[in-house]
Amino acid sequence: MTPTVTTSGAWSVSMQNGAPITATMGLPVGGLVVQTSGLASCTVTAAPTAPANVGGTWANGAPSTLTFTNVSVPVTVTGGFGCPTSATTSTFNAVYKVTDTTDPAQQITVGP
Repeated sequence: MTPTVTTSGAWSVSMQNGAPITATMGLPVGGLVVQTSGLASCTVTAAPTAPANVGGTWANGAPSTLTFTNVSVPVTVTGGFGCPTSATTSTFNAVYKVTDTTDPAQQITVGP
């Protein structure tokens, strides 16, 4: 079974200098949809009714990274047998390597 992942809308990232540097990723309404097929045909929609913000940390580097550890995102799940349709949140972990696409030689850093 291979899930199909679709993203849409305007996503955002904001950072605040500190120790650690905090980061917030904003998901638009319905900005992430995961569909599975096969034994369990399910559709999971993140931020189903309102935009959602998830908190993480930023680390300056080459490249800089944006890390989310055990963050909770509101979801709705639809589908038949085997789909967790009572779920209202999903937990995820991710590390994003962040580069300046307009000038890859430059590093994106957060500081005072």
